Amino acid sequence: MMPDCSTRVTQIIEVLHLGDEPLACTALDHCQRRAAGEPADEAGEDRLIEFAANYGQSLDWMMLGDLDPTIRRLSAIGHDDGDPAVMVA
Repeated sequence: MMPDCSTRVTQIIEVLHLGDEPLACTALDHCQRRAAGEPADEAGEDRLIEFAANYGQSLDWMMLGDLDPTIRRLSAIGHDDGDPAVMVA
């Protein structure tokens, strides 16, 4: 059974104020159905991947709760100690 990613997808939806955005709703629905034990749905998985890509989210974090890849990726992005925006991010 797939881990329940619906909590993390819900958090993304709330933080990014996506509300009723169709792709977000489809991704959340897919996570909820998989957590309930429904069989894999290739179209739903494709939409979940599309959702993550469109909103710059980590599938590792969404699916597994693993923030390590995200932390490494953000650390590698144009690190400039003099840029206040980088220091806040």
